[in-house]
Amino acid sequence: MSSHTVPPDFGRRLRRWRLGLATLFGRQPKGFFIPCSYADEVPDTLPPYAGHEALFRASEPVFQAVLDVIDSYRDGLLAIGATERDSPPPQPRWNQGWFARLDAAAAYAMVRARQPARIVEVGSGHSTRFMIRAAVDGDLAMEFTAIDPAPRASIADLGITHLEQTVQEAGVEPYRDLAEGDILFIDSSHIAMPGTDVD
Repeated sequence: MSSHTVPPDFGRRLRRWRLGLATLFGRQPKGFFIPCSYADEVPDTLPPYAGHEALFRASEPVFQAVLDVIDSYRDGLLAIGATERDSPPPQPRWNQGWFARLDAAAAYAMVRARQPARIVEVGSGHSTRFMIRAAVDGDLAMEFTAIDPAPRASIADLGITHLEQTVQEAGVEPYRDLAEGDILFIDSSHIAMPGTDVD
């Protein structure tokens, strides 16, 4: 009896093939295919950009200030469960693959510290859960509008306004009442192509 090992990234690679083939054969576009004659010449890794390193070094005091704000909400952050069993939906949880832990902690702390009257979020799911948890923990009265046709994690039962549409379909109306101190949180497709939400 032979044992076969599945590469750790097999699921991700299979998904890319499935989406790529669906796009290539025109069944239903699942992404963008951008031919490039010299793609094989682009190295897998690149040396660090010296200019960026200098900017990051110069910004270390700002980074430290943000980390200090996060640390000031340590108790609230530690109360959030790690797994779905510890923290069932719609509660946030640390072990999920969509919203990195430092990003989640920063979003939570930002909401607690800034106490916005309104948040409009483009691209929803786990990020929504963390920001709503921050509002609940901080006893904040605020309006929350999430714009996403298909959130990665359920945001039902969070007591928010959910526009189940793309940002293009939503238009400018959701942003009209944003005021100083409010938060516009963008975590959308990350695809800079004509006609997309990043365009």
